Amino acid sequence: MEGGKGQVCCCPTYGQLIECHTQREWNDNFNRGKESKKLVVAFFTSTCSNDCISITPVVAQYAGEYPRVMFLKVDVDELKNVADTYQVSKVPTFIFFKEGATVEIYVGRDTTALKQLIKSNGDVCGSAATVSA
Repeated sequence: MEGGKGQVCCCPTYGQLIECHTQREWNDNFNRGKESKKLVVAFFTSTCSNDCISITPVVAQYAGEYPRVMFLKVDVDELKNVADTYQVSKVPTFIFFKEGATVEIYVGRDTTALKQLIKSNGDVCGSAATVSA
């Protein structure tokens, strides 16, 4: 897919918050992100959580601000098996992946902290760390 001024876009789904409603959608998008070697941020949410509801528009905004990062939204009630795989017990939880490996886990709704983690992990591939707010 061609971008402006002759640039080639890395993936047509970057720059937006991608909702995964099925295991197949999760697998396809996660694998696409893994193969791209770019940062993938999985946003684990619940429609029953006011914190998740309030932070969702900000996460969508960050997806637009950071088009080289893939943002995946997973409802823990809808895709319980995916949430269980990553041991998500609280929402909102953000898991940062690089080449399929977990590099960071953030639990909370502090948008400033979240933005900093997105920036700091954009080019980082290392061991997983957990941060709570």
